[in-house]
Amino acid sequence: MSLWEKIAKDLQQSATTFSEMASDFIKSGAEVIREGIEVASEKTAQATKLAKLKWEKSMIHRDIEKAFLALGGQAYELHVQGKLADLATVAFDKLEELRILESKLDGKDQEIADLQNTATASAPKQDTTAHSTQS
Repeated sequence: MSLWEKIAKDLQQSATTFSEMASDFIKSGAEVIREGIEVASEKTAQATKLAKLKWEKSMIHRDIEKAFLALGGQAYELHVQGKLADLATVAFDKLEELRILESKLDGKDQEIADLQNTATASAPKQDTTAHSTQS
């Protein structure tokens, strides 16, 4: 085999190897991008759900405030009318409503904690090894 034929053969093999390497690189790059999009989509869904849960929690807080205001209003009216002895029977419904709202609030807090724990558990592990740079 002549020198020219050897060089041509080596160049052809190098081109084929480079082509295969480039193809593998592009495939692995596409896979990394796809995985990144999946992770971003999952994180967005979790953030949206967390925001919704926190909004629902704030609505429960608002309902609790309304129930306390109504209870206070009833107590004041009974006081003005001189009927504080009737407070227990009149306020029973509001007290029960407050117990239910407290239970809902506890449940919402648990949902938020569960979602945050799930997000933490599914987070990719960070590479904590130190990368040294040489000057």
